Amino acid sequence: MKPLEAVRADSPLIQYLTKIQGPVVYEELKQSTQDGKDPELVETVLLLKELDAAVVVPILLESRLLGFIVLGAKRSGRLFSESDLSVFAILANQAALAIENLRSVEEMKRTQEKLFHAEKLAYVGQLASAVVHEVRNPLTAIKTFVSYLPERFRKKDLEFLDRFEMIIPKEIGRMERMVEQLLDLAKPERMKKKELRVSDVVKETLDLLKDNVSLRGIKVESACLTEDDWVMGDKDKIQQVVLNLVLNALDAMEQGGSLRVKVWRENRGGS
Repeated sequence: MKPLEAVRADSPLIQYLTKIQGPVVYEELKQSTQDGKDPELVETVLLLKELDAAVVVPILLESRLLGFIVLGAKRSGRLFSESDLSVFAILANQAALAIENLRSVEEMKRTQEKLFHAEKLAYVGQLASAVVHEVRNPLTAIKTFVSYLPERFRKKDLEFLDRFEMIIPKEIGRMERMVEQLLDLAKPERMKKKELRVSDVVKETLDLLKDNVSLRGIKVESACLTEDDWVMGDKDKIQQVVLNLVLNALDAMEQGGSLRVKVWRENRGGS
């Protein structure tokens, strides 16, 4: 018996199923090709014999051939009736709908992935803009200290050297943390759940945006209205949600103003 995988997309069987849009019965087709006048139909009959197929039922959707069902002969040896063929056609229609639904789900997943990717790129751009403003402060401090270092070193200004030793590593650390936040976005998506306070995540996010907010002339106020804001979650994912919400709010405040961010826990059902 010939395997189904050997049936090519351009085989006469596929073309015939597409043409007649209905079941192919081996015995009927065999009878109609005894004169051998149609080589393609003869080849189709030979293929059905190799497949040991008594009936082949096309899986159609809006005249498109999605596949086909191959049925062997009945154990009783009787031919398939019109009633049998009707049942097979109904099953093929159900299979067509199932295949199309699966395709729709896969297409929806791909669309969602594209939207998420686009949203993530926008998020990276917004975060990068915020980071640029935030990085300028430590860079300015480092640049200032480095420019004075040769002169103060020659004068053995110990107070300056102590401040240099304290401030420069701290400012470099600030920039490293900002760069790490950007690099984290390029890592594979993995949930890193741990216990954390939502108010702490909000505070860190607002600290990251403080220069961006200041340049827009916007005053930001934050408050935690509960002591019970501990959750099990992924800090990066929660921070991304908070950042998106805040950035959307800032984009809507073209004339400046005040932005209030509050954290609270809403009890439902008395729990």
